[in-house]
Formats: sequence, structure tokens, C-alpha cells
Amino acid sequence: MVRDITNILDPQTVATFDGSAPQFINQTDVSFVRGPALMRMSVCGPPAVAVIAKPAHGLYEDSYSWSPDGASVAYMTSTGTAGELHVLSGGRDQTVATVPGLVASQGCAAQSCADQSDIRLLYSPDGADISFVQNLGGPSLRIWSADGKVLTSNDYESAEMSAWSGGGLYFRDDRGVELWRSGSLSLLLPGVAWIRPRSSPAGGEVVFATRDSAGVAHVQLLDTATAHVREIAKSRSEPAFLNSHLIWYREERPRTASDPATSGLAVPTGKTYIFDLQDNTETESLLAGVFDVWPRAA
Repeated sequence: MVRDITNILDPQTVATFDGSAPQFINQTDVSFVRGPALMRMSVCGPPAVAVIAKPAHGLYEDSYSWSPDGASVAYMTSTGTAGELHVLSGGRDQTVATVPGLVASQGCAAQSCADQSDIRLLYSPDGADISFVQNLGGPSLRIWSADGKVLTSNDYESAEMSAWSGGGLYFRDDRGVELWRSGSLSLLLPGVAWIRPRSSPAGGEVVFATRDSAGVAHVQLLDTATAHVREIAKSRSEPAFLNSHLIWYREERPRTASDPATSGLAVPTGKTYIFDLQDNTETESLLAGVFDVWPRAA
């Protein structure tokens, strides 16, 4: 569903749909995957229409991304042995780049696997670049210009969990959290194994989770200007910005003997919360999950 949280004390459901991998295109339109098709729908009126009815080789793990102006959509397809980056703009679908060895994920049963498995095809906030970061087999890091020129190419297996903030792409590897900016790579947070980072719509901050040796999740906030990290909450996971000062996350508890062994050392309680950065308060939330927000990361 699409929820309007302009008034966080009185959120409203404005649209519902049947599909996966939802993303905002702009303030009024959303897209999602339904079967083999990429769909587009206004939250105010007509039914969904197919943007791409039947992509060549199918969408790769629901990997697609809209440009900041909503005029273009980039998406990956996979033949099972290779992959193609497509950009659809102005009604014209072009293959702008190829990658070798792109294979589909087999899924994850254990929490430890889920904490490491992530695929992200993302436009940069200014729309100039497109990044592809994944660790499920094949190339783990590509950064292209919007027209498909390779800016960075690396096939080591450890790159994962990426997020753009400003002009920088942040991602995790065996060394910690790395920062790519203007063709240069630097180690920003040594030894930090962050999980599914999300950037602030206002820019300048990235929220993420980590796990300690006991399996307890910690929600933390990175100030990208200073590289300072502070902890927001403990026994919380899957954080996401709702707007520039509200962060949603879910609660976890230690695993007990009655829980499946594949659940890892912690399991969700079913409760979720919203943390207000302005007054440092936590309030229980009705949102079961957060896929995307508008405005998107800056």
C-alpha cells in the first residue's frame, strides 16, 4: 500500500496494489513488478499500466531504478550467464552495458545469509550515474554514467549493501564501509559490516543496522560530512528514513529454543517503531515494512 504520512499522527492509505519491489517514480506515481512486467500506477486514479510488458530475459531480482526526474528507468536482465543494463527513456529501450556471469539468487533460509544478501541498482541523486552492487554471483560492483560508460568495475565478491548520499556511493566490503566519489575509493568505516543502509531524503546522513557478536541488532546513524556514527537504538533492525527526521525500524528479541534454528540469534517480535531524531523519542508504529519513500534519498 501507499501511505501519506504528511501528518504522522494521522497517516492515510491513498492506494493499494498487487505486486513486488515497489518504488516511487515521483510524488504521485509508483511502480512495481507484477509477473514479468514493470508496472506504473498513479496513486490518485487510473489502474496500473505496463511500462515494460515483457523484459528480455526477465527482470533480474526485481532490480530496477528510476532517475530522479522520473523520465528514465534503468533495469537489469539476466540470461543466466550474463547480464544487461537497460535504460528506457522517451519510449526507447536501449541496452547500454553488459556484465558477465550474472546468475539468479537461490534465496536465504538463515538470518546470517539474509543479513549479507542484497542487490541494489541505483541512480545517483543527481541522475548522472548508475550503480549496481550485489554479491549473489557474477560482478559485485559496477558504476556507469547514465549513458552506460563504465566509471568503476570490480568483480571481487565482497561488495554489497550500497547507498548513494550526495555525490558518493557507500558500500560494504571485507574491509568495512567504502566510499566511492568522483572515481576515487576510500575506506570510511573500517571493520563496519553494515546491513541494508538507507540515506536521508535531506542528504548528509545514512541509517543502517549492525549485529554484535551475540547477534543483537543495533541501529546506527552516519553523518557523511564527519564520518561520525552514533547509535540510535538496540534490538532493532531494518531501519529506513520516513522523512528527514523520522526513522522506522522493527523490534527483535533473542531466539529461544522454540524458534527455528534458521532464524539466527534474533527474531522479529512483530512490533515496529518510529524514532524521532528531533527529540530522540521512540513511538510504536503501525507500519509492518517500508520499501520506499518520497522524497527519495538526496
